[in-house]
Amino acid sequence: MGRRRPFLFLCVVIAILAVFCCSRCANGEDIQTSEADSGDEGDEVQVSTDEFDDEDLDAFVPTSQWQTVAENQAIPAGLHIRMNLATGLKEAKLLEPEDGVKQTEMIEINEKHQLPGNDEVSVDRGQRRGIINTKRIPFTVKQAREALAKIKDESTTDSSDVDINSLPPALPDQSQEKQKLTVQEMEQVLEVLGLKMRSEVEIMALQIDILTNASSTDEQRVNALNELEYYVHQIDNARDLNTIGGLVVVVQCLNDSSADIRGAAALVLGAAAQSNEQVQSDCLEYNTLQLLLERVRIEGDGRTKKRLVFAVSSLVRQFHPAQKELVKLGGVSALTHLLNGSECEENEGACQQLSLKALTLVTDLLVEHSSKGVLTAQSKITSGFGVELLSQLVSNGWCSLVPRLLKPEDFDVSEKVLQAMQMLVHACGNEFASHDIIDQLSVIARQWKGLASESRDQYYESLVELTSQFLEQIVDCQNSGRCLL
Repeated sequence: MGRRRPFLFLCVVIAILAVFCCSRCANGEDIQTSEADSGDEGDEVQVSTDEFDDEDLDAFVPTSQWQTVAENQAIPAGLHIRMNLATGLKEAKLLEPEDGVKQTEMIEINEKHQLPGNDEVSVDRGQRRGIINTKRIPFTVKQAREALAKIKDESTTDSSDVDINSLPPALPDQSQEKQKLTVQEMEQVLEVLGLKMRSEVEIMALQIDILTNASSTDEQRVNALNELEYYVHQIDNARDLNTIGGLVVVVQCLNDSSADIRGAAALVLGAAAQSNEQVQSDCLEYNTLQLLLERVRIEGDGRTKKRLVFAVSSLVRQFHPAQKELVKLGGVSALTHLLNGSECEENEGACQQLSLKALTLVTDLLVEHSSKGVLTAQSKITSGFGVELLSQLVSNGWCSLVPRLLKPEDFDVSEKVLQAMQMLVHACGNEFASHDIIDQLSVIARQWKGLASESRDQYYESLVELTSQFLEQIVDCQNSGRCLL
């Protein structure tokens, strides 16, 4: 028993020390204990529970004077910061205000968390001291409505014209929640302010009013046509254009003295008629195709002429009644005029674009009336309209005009020309078989083969295949004697 008493006494002492250390750890204080045992006498173990002082956690409070920034101390944005080469410490201060420019008014929150001249501000205990912007003024939805009504009073009407009570009741003030108006409330607000939410048809009707108003300027009319062109890309809007009486107004604009108005009107017609059979039929009733073809023949402005061709193309594609009307009205002659391009030698680039547009339109019409319905070497013209169109093309000299457009250095142009020649080969085989054309095609084919082998691009390979098919067609046409209609 005598030996056990020292041992029990030592255990009690250790337990008391452990309780004392745990109580100090709970208070966030540094703990330093020393324990000695039989093997390591004199060794000390020091444990720190807090590596930073409270001052290290405080945000930097800037002034107009340079102050040292402590390590790990947070600083607000927008300060002037420098490194003091003499001391090696980082310093910061407020930026100097420039002439005529006022700094954002900032005030410091003091240690009591109060603003000068205002009520006490609630700040959590653990929140850092810093700076706040006093210029921010919150407002409610009710205050916004009243401000809008006041603006209306001052700008357009007397204050008695606007009844604030007629506005929807304001939502309860909720500073922390977003307040939103319903559609009905928004319509009421706009109606009181003299505004109105309009449908797309109503907007188009407003543009038609501008076009028919004699006091409208050319610029206003062009803007109105541009607005219409935007809306009629939608199929239903394009159909509604005639319902509200706007289609005939746009057609009449094709005869305007301003080239900008004529071009804008052609864009509207092209956008409305594109893949829209109802609009295509309505245009035929107003003799739109005849007017477009006449304008194509006499139009002197290059950009306007391209838009007119676009309108013609949109009107006749995939619409057989308009295609028959095209042939009946001498449309092939107008397209031949574009393909020849003799009247615009001063602007070769614009002429080439017009020639390609005319060529592409004719090619697509021939493909549409071919036996396959797609562009292939086996495609043959079978329909009565296709045969009549092909006959008019031959009589207008397309067999000699089309090969002239070949350009070895321009792959896109050469591809379109070859596709047209492929559809014309059964009517123009003898002309296409001339040595000059064969030699030119051989040069193009060798060039494309080289590019196809180097890049392994399928596009060049398709061009090589297209050229080979065409040359085979010429040989087959000559051997079978089927090179004439």
